[in-house]
Amino acid sequence: MSAVSRRGRRRGLRQLRRLGALPLALVLTISAAARAAEDNQAGASGARSDSAGPPADAAEPLPPADRGRGGAGAFGLAGPAPEGVSYLGGYAPDTVLDRVRLSSAVHRSGADEVALAFTAGDLHFQEAVPLAGAGTGLVGDLYDFGVDGRYSRRIANDKEVIGRLRLGSASDKPFTRWDVMTIGAGASLVLPGGDHGRWVLSLDASNNNPILNYIPIPGVAYVYRTSTLTAVMGLPFASVRWRPAGLWTLSALVSPATLDGEAACGDPRRLQGFAGFSAGARQSYLPAERANADERLFLEEKRAVGGVRVSLPFRLTGEAQFGYVFARSMFETTGAALLLGSENVPKTTLGDGLFVGWSLRAAL
Repeated sequence: MSAVSRRGRRRGLRQLRRLGALPLALVLTISAAARAAEDNQAGASGARSDSAGPPADAAEPLPPADRGRGGAGAFGLAGPAPEGVSYLGGYAPDTVLDRVRLSSAVHRSGADEVALAFTAGDLHFQEAVPLAGAGTGLVGDLYDFGVDGRYSRRIANDKEVIGRLRLGSASDKPFTRWDVMTIGAGASLVLPGGDHGRWVLSLDASNNNPILNYIPIPGVAYVYRTSTLTAVMGLPFASVRWRPAGLWTLSALVSPATLDGEAACGDPRRLQGFAGFSAGARQSYLPAERANADERLFLEEKRAVGGVRVSLPFRLTGEAQFGYVFARSMFETTGAALLLGSENVPKTTLGDGLFVGWSLRAAL
């Protein structure tokens, strides 16, 4: 283990002991106070109020929620992000993550809708990390800024046409040069597929894609949805969310760059506990000083996680998660080489250890 990893592990454990219980305690305290206030109000009126349940748009467009750029969203198969403001934070050995996102429809008229989303993120390394065998040198902070636009139009016979455009910068020196800018565009056609299904045909191109850069990538998927099952079967992405009985929900997602699985128990309108596992290269960046302009900087890891989700009043939703993260590394390569395997790519190892994450979302 490198000296950076050992120092990061010791510092991470110290700070985790101080901060690890804070997000969960804060969420549960707010939730308990809010529920008590609701019960008091319900007792005075003789009926319980359910106004503090989740917003109508709280369900993910495709299961499970895509939290990186390696899942459904990278291939144009995911639906629009729910309208709202969200903050995502996390602390792991060597790294601290902060990300803010704002998404909203800006125009609705009949069958037409235009939506915009703004994202700003910072992955901070507690100490500058040298990259093995790369021309980038030391890595400090990695930033991700982006503006996403989405246009959709419903047409005859229950069909829908969707167009997407993304502009931004994902780099250690964002917006300083043209080769650290990110751009992507795509289109989808949604067709009827029976009483419970839809066909989705897509074509997407990007210069920061986990498969191929600059080359349009076709996608096809069949989306099947009932009251207990939502399944997406297609290429290059598949996912499933199944509610077998009672309060249980099982979810899984498979894409060329990622693998996710989760088991959750509880009422999502109140309190839900979950446990899961994820693996893959979720983030990719364009370092300003990379030796090969075709290569991207990937962050790869595996994590076992558990946590809680809480629905709060005022259309707020909170989440706290704890777990262990391991097999963490950074390396520079092309997306095509990543698909063939990264075993022979020089890598910089990051520290394994405990992590804590938290998020808060306000629906519009």
